[in-house]
Amino acid sequence: MSQSNEQEINDNWLKEQLSRIEKCSELKYNWNGMESDPPNTWAMEWMEKIIRFQHKIGFCKGVVSPDGEGGITVCIQEEKKYADISVLNCGEILPLTDDSVERAKCWNVETNNKAVKTAVNHIRTFLEESAK
Repeated sequence: MSQSNEQEINDNWLKEQLSRIEKCSELKYNWNGMESDPPNTWAMEWMEKIIRFQHKIGFCKGVVSPDGEGGITVCIQEEKKYADISVLNCGEILPLTDDSVERAKCWNVETNNKAVKTAVNHIRTFLEESAK
């Protein structure tokens, strides 16, 4: 794949994910029939930062969707590995990794750019590691 084609694919991914974040602003309480709150402005702004950082480093994977816990999540599936980053309305940012062998790992990161970028890079490394 040529570099210009890859950049176009990455740019299209970014546009799609930003559109998905924007659509979340239209959700109302009980959007999923389970009394869930829609993502708040804070959660959507942090998700946009995460998605823009993923794009910047060429890690254009995953799909953004509202989170039933009240927030927004980007989910990434790579063969037998799964990862996500949930940004919850309560102010928590929770990355998760699961290799379907060991217990899934979830942790809380500070709400600052450096900590979030570190979490994204950790997930990228996790997904790109060769299977054990």
